[in-house]
Amino acid sequence: MTQTGLEINDTNIIFEVYVKSLHEMMENIEEALVNNDFKELCKISHQLKGSSGSLKIKEIFELARTLETSALADDKKNCELTFLEMKSYLENRGPH
Repeated sequence: MTQTGLEINDTNIIFEVYVKSLHEMMENIEEALVNNDFKELCKISHQLKGSSGSLKIKEIFELARTLETSALADDKKNCELTFLEMKSYLENRGPH
């Protein structure tokens, strides 16, 4: 069993679904930023934080938490900076 408490085959399936949904979430985050939709941004970042935390993907979890906190404060600048950091992480080191 992995750190998640699941069998490895189950973990692999869940991870594949996570990676597929991650790309969609990133697109939705970018759209919410463009539209200054902090409510939607908070919702998406909360979902991303939860799924990343469940899979023990600490880096994305931490960035999603920061994004959620910034969205709750309507802090567009920090939201944008956190999004860019998350995007860079995913392009260079994140799950593919």
